[in-house]
Amino acid sequence: MRRRKNGIFEAKFLASDTNAERTIQNIGRLSGSEEKQAEYLLRRIILRDYMRLMAFNSLVQNGDSEDEVFLFEKEIPESRRRMIGTIGWDFDATQTTPSYPDKIVENPLTGAAQSELDHIIVKNSVLFRLYRKELRELLLNELRTDYFERLLSDLTTVLNEIDTGESPEKQLHRTHERDEAIQAFRSRLLDRHAELLRLTGENIP
Repeated sequence: MRRRKNGIFEAKFLASDTNAERTIQNIGRLSGSEEKQAEYLLRRIILRDYMRLMAFNSLVQNGDSEDEVFLFEKEIPESRRRMIGTIGWDFDATQTTPSYPDKIVENPLTGAAQSELDHIIVKNSVLFRLYRKELRELLLNELRTDYFERLLSDLTTVLNEIDTGESPEKQLHRTHERDEAIQAFRSRLLDRHAELLRLTGENIP
């Protein structure tokens, strides 16, 4: 695996993924109409996956998303073409203030979107409509509020069953602190979910 920072996009590449790296380097030099830009990227990157990662980062308010992506080439079975896939990782900055506020492309639907590709997706009306559609579909399906309710409930149960070896009083104190932190996270997450659901339901200009 290689980590490359070229001033445009910090990402991770498999050592053999020179095509993936070349595509990312070319992003900053894209020109032409919005349709041409969109066509170029849609031919080379599985943008649906990347947009879904953007949407998740927006929902959990990831404050450091620029270099939290692994890019790799994969063959599409239907066409036998090779395209760039996306894997997100290292979500250790959720619900935090942006790490690099000067890099953010401002939009209420994207949160701390920072990379050059994020900027292009937000500023290109063709791509942004696709992103908005993916975001809303995630909110209504895979990332419904009941999914997070179950997940956080299960997490609370598992953590509360751990015996830390401390005195019962200390364990009880830690349990209360942890439960409060999880409930605060839950409240902010549900508020963000409702906000994004409302915004994506508004008329698109």
